[in-house]
Amino acid sequence: MAILTSEKLATECRRMAGADGAVEKTVGNITYYKQRYGYVLGGQGHDYSKKLAEQWGKVKRCGKSAYYFVTQCKAWFGRKVVDCSGMIVEAYRAYDKGFGDKSANYFYNSYTTERGKISTLPEQEGVIVWKPGHIGVYLGGGLVVEARGYKYGVVISKLS
Repeated sequence: MAILTSEKLATECRRMAGADGAVEKTVGNITYYKQRYGYVLGGQGHDYSKKLAEQWGKVKRCGKSAYYFVTQCKAWFGRKVVDCSGMIVEAYRAYDKGFGDKSANYFYNSYTTERGKISTLPEQEGVIVWKPGHIGVYLGGGLVVEARGYKYGVVISKLS
């Protein structure tokens, strides 16, 4: 199994958000970077293309139709894509290429040793933040990196 420190996890997730590059825009509490990964359900660092979208749609990957993959997620063609748990998997794979697929709930149930409310969150980068079915990584200073959804991609936002 990969050994990944919280600092390395935060670094890898920042990279997927594109945070080492130029800001595209800031809307409300969300910062979008130009070189961020896209979001596609079931993505784990895949190079996204129309061909891959059609393949995933044909087999109804993650229960989604071709319309989702080909039409709703077409903005991500030509980019790497992840979903929320895929972002964590991709971070692990930077250190262990054979790291297997895991869900957000699996990470929470199997990889956490301490749990609590947001108000008790330690000021430490790399701590995972979770709600049923969704996971992100705390960066400190009230910021979290998350694969937010197909309309957003991987972004940095204020934790709430």
